[in-house]
Amino acid sequence: SHRKKGEVMEVDLHMHEIMDNLRGVGHAEMLSIQMEHFERMMKRAELNRINCVIFIHGVGEGVLRNEIRKTIEAYYPNCEAHDASYQEYGYGATEVIIRRV
Repeated sequence: SHRKKGEVMEVDLHMHEIMDNLRGVGHAEMLSIQMEHFERMMKRAELNRINCVIFIHGVGEGVLRNEIRKTIEAYYPNCEAHDASYQEYGYGATEVIIRRV
């Protein structure tokens, strides 16, 4: 699920937000499903000319958070990722700024 507030798109990467039935889905598979969703939403943000995407990944062990950071660094040269507002999201979200080329 995601909502738009002007130039900001919010994306919840918790598994139950992406998939209805989680039976039989292992950890590695979950991560790849979450990352696929991440990529899809990045594409959507690009298409809709959104400048800022908040990915809510929760605190957990930081696996998803690290994966997002690595992916942004490696494949999105026009983007930068940092922790989203602590007041609004606690430690559980990453803000991605998309700079137009």
